[in-house]
Amino acid sequence: EKKNLAEKHLKKKTDYQMALTEAQDVLMEAAVKMHETLGCHTVDYYYEAIIQTSRMTKHQRACNPWNAYLRAEVKKYNEALPNNEPCHKATDLAAKISAKWRAMSNNDKKTATEESMELLEEYRINKCTGMNNMPINAFHDMRTTLKSISNEVSDTLSARTGCYGILMSVCSDTDHYSHPYVYMSDDRIGDYFQLALQQAPTDIATHLEVYCLSGVTGIVQNYKQALIALKAETSSLIIKRLCEAAQVNVPRMLYVNFEENIMAKYGVVCKGWPLQKFCSPGDIGSHTEVKVLNSAWKSRTAKFRKMSKAEFEQWDKDRFQQKM
Repeated sequence: EKKNLAEKHLKKKTDYQMALTEAQDVLMEAAVKMHETLGCHTVDYYYEAIIQTSRMTKHQRACNPWNAYLRAEVKKYNEALPNNEPCHKATDLAAKISAKWRAMSNNDKKTATEESMELLEEYRINKCTGMNNMPINAFHDMRTTLKSISNEVSDTLSARTGCYGILMSVCSDTDHYSHPYVYMSDDRIGDYFQLALQQAPTDIATHLEVYCLSGVTGIVQNYKQALIALKAETSSLIIKRLCEAAQVNVPRMLYVNFEENIMAKYGVVCKGWPLQKFCSPGDIGSHTEVKVLNSAWKSRTAKFRKMSKAEFEQWDKDRFQQKM
């Protein structure tokens, strides 16, 4: 029973990893196509844009008079503030404005929100259809995530277990807006850095960011971008050859359990695979091996071949006998 559970767990883990890899390949292929079509930014930029878009809320509630009234009142309060005063948030004034809202009659509410309802609707439309700024989205994403992690380390992990930790985050692109971020769950961590390295953690973070933005990193990034693009091109080429051989539209190429998922379903065999490991191009770490695989499919040294009816029946019979 334990063995069966372990096999089920391994299969579930393998299927999950396979699905995750396929999803990443699809996103990367889309990013490469956007780069080829638009050409304004790098492949990494479009890949990040796709990921950031997936974090946006898909469902939006309809505008209502209370939201419109609250937005208009908060705007009035902030416009009345002196220039150097920080603006109020809606949460700061909600209780006060709510009391005023409840004291109004329905006719007064309708009159007070006619214009603000239109403005709120227009604002929402512009927000949905307007051009998004990916660096700003990434900045807010990083700030929220880092704050959440810091709170988790401080309030939960350190308080519960007594362990200390340090979190350091820097930018990898000059388009990013965030500054080097350092969080220490205890002051003794900072003291240790000062004694051992004669530098504060914040100084180390600054130097690290300079390195990450330097030309050396740029060279590495160019190599990574070329490798990513080559993997995406190879994946697209393989699925194209598979569709041609199967003579039907195959939604995706499945490398794990190839016999069950591809051969048994479409009657297609793979010939001339040049590498020892049969896997997705996205799982190959060597640039040379990806290049060899790409060349093999371009030259048709590696190819798919559709089995004849008799050949498929014999293969299926042999496969059944092996399982018996």
